[in-house]
Parts: sequence; C-alpha cells; structure tokens
Amino acid sequence: MTGVTDRGLDKLLLGLGAQLEAAERRAEEEAANDLALSLAQDSVLADALSRAGAATVLVEGGGRLTVTGVGSDFLWIDGPRPRILPLSQAVVRLEERGRPPARWHMSLLEACRQLVRAGAIVEVTCNFGSAIGKLNRAARDFVAVLTEQGPVVAPYTAIQGIRLIRGGLTDGL
Repeated sequence: MTGVTDRGLDKLLLGLGAQLEAAERRAEEEAANDLALSLAQDSVLADALSRAGAATVLVEGGGRLTVTGVGSDFLWIDGPRPRILPLSQAVVRLEERGRPPARWHMSLLEACRQLVRAGAIVEVTCNFGSAIGKLNRAARDFVAVLTEQGPVVAPYTAIQGIRLIRGGLTDGL
C-alpha cells in the first residue's frame, strides 16, 4: 500500500512542479510583454515618425505635405515653399509607402537660431495672424521678425508654422 501512495504522491508532486514551471514561464512572458509595451509606449513622437516610414502632414482643404525631416519638436517640409511646423501643431498621417523623414538632432529653437544666422526672410504664422520679414532673433521662448511695419514677436507656443521665403537651414539636414 505504501508503494501506491508513494507513486501517487510522486505523480502529484510532478504535476504540481509542471504547473509551477508553466506559471513561471507565463509570468516571465507577461513581464517581457509588459516591458516591450512600456518601451513602445515610452517613445517620443519625433523618434516614432523617423522610424515609421513616410509621413505627411494633413492641411486644411484635404491636402497633404510630405515630411522630409523631424527635429526634436518640429517637422521640416521641403519643396518650393519650405516650412517648419511645430510638432505640437501638426496632424501627421503615416503612409504605407515612401521614405521615412530624416531624424535631425536639433530643436525648433536651434533651427530658428540657424535661420537668424543665415539672415532668412520668413513668414511666421500664428492663430491670429502672420508676420513676414527677416527673422532677427530666436530667444528662449519667442522669435522676433523685422517687418516693414516694425518688429513683431511671437512665442513659440503660438507659432503654427514658419515658411521660408529666402534663406534656409544648411546644417543638420
């Protein structure tokens, strides 16, 4: 009778051991999946856009502009009317085909300072209007444009876009 009980106990212990191993594997897989999900959720928009493939910005009237560069907090739209768009102001569509935008390691502030150094003529657009002239200052929280009517300042948080009329970005592109 002891042999049967020992065999039954051995079977029970083996079964419990297998269940424990399976539970540990599931826990490890769940932890790995949670870590992968956390890492994916923790990416920043600029990195996600530069890895996702082609990207276009949706504009009023149903048009789209192709994103050619992504800075830490802005998008670069190349072409006959180059533009800088703050990431906070853009709605971006990820396209199935096409090249991903280049990743630039500069901020909007750094890009604006480069435009100041280049003597760029720009149109800065905000919610309630725009200013056309020479970009002559890129301070920590605002830009200044010398217009024909005099200097105009705009905080970065109000800028919807900067269109380059003459001059441009040369480094970091």
